[in-house]
Amino acid sequence: MCLRERQGSASSSLSRTSTTSGLRRPSTRENLKRLIFKGEVVDGRVYGRGTTDMKGSCASAMVAAKVLASIMERTEVKESLPTVEFWFTCDEEIGAVDGTRWLAGEGLFKGEVCVIGDSFGSLPTDPWVDVGCKGYIRVLLRARGKTAHGGVPFLGENAIERLLEAVKHVKEVGNYPLDLPEDVEPIAESSTEFLLRFPGLTEAQREAAKKVFWYPTVSLNIIRGGVKVNVVPDEAEAVFDIRITPGHPVWKVEQVIRGLVKDSGVEVEVAGTREGFYERLDSRAVRSMMDAVETALGAKPHPKILTGTTDGVHVERISKIPCVGFGAGVRGVAHAPDEYVTVENLVMAAKVYAVFPFIWARNT
Repeated sequence: MCLRERQGSASSSLSRTSTTSGLRRPSTRENLKRLIFKGEVVDGRVYGRGTTDMKGSCASAMVAAKVLASIMERTEVKESLPTVEFWFTCDEEIGAVDGTRWLAGEGLFKGEVCVIGDSFGSLPTDPWVDVGCKGYIRVLLRARGKTAHGGVPFLGENAIERLLEAVKHVKEVGNYPLDLPEDVEPIAESSTEFLLRFPGLTEAQREAAKKVFWYPTVSLNIIRGGVKVNVVPDEAEAVFDIRITPGHPVWKVEQVIRGLVKDSGVEVEVAGTREGFYERLDSRAVRSMMDAVETALGAKPHPKILTGTTDGVHVERISKIPCVGFGAGVRGVAHAPDEYVTVENLVMAAKVYAVFPFIWARNT
């Protein structure tokens, strides 16, 4: 949802929304109890692939658009409501090359503020507003060795074993403290509290959650190597997803990583980087969303930073439009086999989206 000042007497436009929806291949390792494309409604839950991330918020946005369109011709609304645009885009999960990033690069987004629906974790009685999202660095390690028969491994050089040693060094960056700006620290504290409210956390998981916004998170997600069980591998690769709280430069983390692995004998390749972003708590965008949520739901919201990345990065960095996030997503079920969104969360998000333009216009 992008808002901008009304130009002359032209009618407000309601077209698409800057919320996005990703489609992923269903897991082959986990059992699916429900059909992923049926949209089955059971006990107040809508089940289906992408319902939480984030078709649910798209549905809420459509309802809000219909509500706003129905009152647009009223004189008092015409005089007070800014122009509102809803943008529905694709491929957020794979970099938004043909979606939001392209639209932003072409200069098609025009506005003073943008609401991103790619948000999860709120309840009508316990709402959370995304005021930013993490940046990332994708690191590829490539180890090279020498092939030999598996029966005489001493004649070869095992690339996988060399790679595994280097992996240990990269994971050490998870103990590198981030130097966060003063205005990010209270948001990081609130975001940590959000994670600690996840149900069923073990003590080890709680300790890990306490570090998420104060240190880089390091996840080894892809590993490749070997061609045959009786052949010593001559090449192996590992790919890391490393997330960094906004406010700390990504390039500084890259420097630390290169220093950690420089003597390990492996090649280091940065496969991609992206700075995160955050909005100050006293900014108009954050104040307006906080007010809209409290007005619509009657509950005081809390701020948080997303642990992942959304299309808000492209809108902020390329279009230079401040972004805040709020959505219908349910905590902990995105990308899960039996993903769902609750009906009450769909209604919750629709209310907030419909109210926000009026609150924004008031908070000049």
